[in-house]
Amino acid sequence: MRWIEECKIINNDVELLDCVGNPANRNSLSIGQVLGVWELPGRAASVQPARRSVADVLRKVGWSDSGNAELLTSELVSNAIKHSESGRQPDGRVIVVVIDCGGSCRIEVFDGGSSSSVPQAATEFDLVGESGRGLWLVRETALEWGWRTSGAGRVVWFRTEKDGSPA
Repeated sequence: MRWIEECKIINNDVELLDCVGNPANRNSLSIGQVLGVWELPGRAASVQPARRSVADVLRKVGWSDSGNAELLTSELVSNAIKHSESGRQPDGRVIVVVIDCGGSCRIEVFDGGSSSSVPQAATEFDLVGESGRGLWLVRETALEWGWRTSGAGRVVWFRTEKDGSPA
């Protein structure tokens, strides 16, 4: 559960700490109030509970339409399972963090990292390709997105507007 330890609440703000084991390499980012943190098995069956958890917590804080957040969460959790150690190891885990940023929310997906893949969005939509559409969709519909390495693996994140509208 070391990923959960990376999230610490300070005066209702989240401070996400990279490189937990090495204080000299910590990179702090204070961006909003943590609404929920879920640790899920690194299995395809975890995609739906992740999506449902995001919808439930956003509804509790007044979002009438969380469709875009749900869809993009599904994409990131699916990618974490398919392309990282989280899906390759029998005890692999994925962590989903939902952060209220005022008129938007930021969703972060922590995974076990991968030495063979780097998150990249396709430059254009490919109807016949077998991969790349998930991050293309994230890039096209989120306000912003990105990724960073973490002492525990990798974090891929996006931010979407409160009304659920694509960017």
